[in-house]
Amino acid sequence: MNYIKPADRHQTIMFYSIDDMVEKDNAVRLIDLFIDKFVHDNPKEFIKSNESNYGAPSYHPSVMLKLYFYGYLNQIKSSRRLECESYRNLELIWLLGNLQPDHWTISNFRKSQGDKIKKVWHLFKLFLKSNKYIDLELVAIDGTKVKAYTKREMLTLERVKKTIENSESKLEEYLKNLELHDRNDTDQEELELSIKSKESAIEESTTKETETKETLVDDSTKKKQELLEKTVKLKSKLKEYKKHKEHMESKGLKRLAVSEPEVNLVKSRDGKHPGYNVQAVIDSKNHMIAEIAETTDENDLNQLIPMLTKVNETYKEKPVKTIADKGYYNLNEIEKVVSPDEMNIFVSPMKEKESNGIEFKYDAEQDIYVCSEGKQLHLHSRNQKFGNTIVDRYRCKDCKNCRQFGTCTTSKQGRDHIRHKNQEFRDKYEESMRGTECEKMMKERKCLAEHPFGTIKYLMGKIPLILRGIEKVSVEIKLYAMAYNFKRLTNISSFDTITEQIAAFSCK
Repeated sequence: MNYIKPADRHQTIMFYSIDDMVEKDNAVRLIDLFIDKFVHDNPKEFIKSNESNYGAPSYHPSVMLKLYFYGYLNQIKSSRRLECESYRNLELIWLLGNLQPDHWTISNFRKSQGDKIKKVWHLFKLFLKSNKYIDLELVAIDGTKVKAYTKREMLTLERVKKTIENSESKLEEYLKNLELHDRNDTDQEELELSIKSKESAIEESTTKETETKETLVDDSTKKKQELLEKTVKLKSKLKEYKKHKEHMESKGLKRLAVSEPEVNLVKSRDGKHPGYNVQAVIDSKNHMIAEIAETTDENDLNQLIPMLTKVNETYKEKPVKTIADKGYYNLNEIEKVVSPDEMNIFVSPMKEKESNGIEFKYDAEQDIYVCSEGKQLHLHSRNQKFGNTIVDRYRCKDCKNCRQFGTCTTSKQGRDHIRHKNQEFRDKYEESMRGTECEKMMKERKCLAEHPFGTIKYLMGKIPLILRGIEKVSVEIKLYAMAYNFKRLTNISSFDTITEQIAAFSCK
């Protein structure tokens, strides 16, 4: 049977260049064009003006940017793996011009030059907007929880306090034992002087006493040394835990990850773990990420305005329509950004609470509430703090004689009902969100928001983040978003079209 035969490894290949290794329409050529364009048009942003002429020359920023862009696009994020790929990966050999930075150089660039990576992400977004891949006609805001690069277990404030208490107790015990050993050493010295002053009557007896004395001295010194080592370690641990306690109390934290103190305990499909809440604004036209950010907030309740603000700062315009799930249903925040003339913010409302057939209607003329049983709830107090908002509280004084007593309320003081300061807006907005238009928008949201996060999670792999601290994590998140948008771009448009658009784009 005939098989396809491999080429002869010893055959000499003439007139063969690095450029011949990569196809003419390979996507890696677009990465090369993008980075060269961005760096060339913004030299002040990417190149230092005060670089020294002494010592070994450094790698040009464009080399490292291309390396990371390619790496995160192909699920290669470790600096050691990137170094390894630069020797054997033909695409990387072409992209870097056969340069092989060592892993320390690669790692340090990501840690110390993250602002350059963020700048590339910013320019890439502007490129997509200028070529109408992003139009901001309809955007979806969503969030996902990403595990931090730290162990799952977190310290609680209660545990920290208990550890400090136990350590202080042990330290006191160690110090007492050291003091006791010091006294024994003093007694031992006196014993030595006494032995020396004695006349040795029998040589054998003197030898035995000397051996006993030396054994006692050796044991005592060894135990004292062990105690000293334990004391030093315990003092170091006590100092560390006191710092943890001070940090947690100053920041109002209930839990702390020692190696990643900025993260919070978040809940995801994998359970609770220390991590970041990654927020993204997805444009509906081509399902591209228009903006992305990371926060340590446990939920999405206060993220609507910050994300819309970021979009406005980047593109100098606001989205025409915005949709979000019920995690963003904060009516105080929605009121600040929703258009008074036309509904432009669609947020899925919370499920209605079971009323057990009991309803309350407001009478504006009398400033009272009337329940479904005909009982009146009069104003009890004004301007009370209720969570993050201010409310007026109304109370019924005739609940004991009501047939719904025990179902509606069990309070002897009577049933309370609150009225928010912006209650009219709340009622109007909630009513509009339970209509058919909002229902359609929520179906659209699922199609928009789920796909980008699914792709990014796939690119992240088992270990999503390898950097620590929110500033460095921000760099990684931008690289993932850039990789996702690039994948979308190459699927939507042709190589030649993108090449022409890069050449025509001005990012100065």
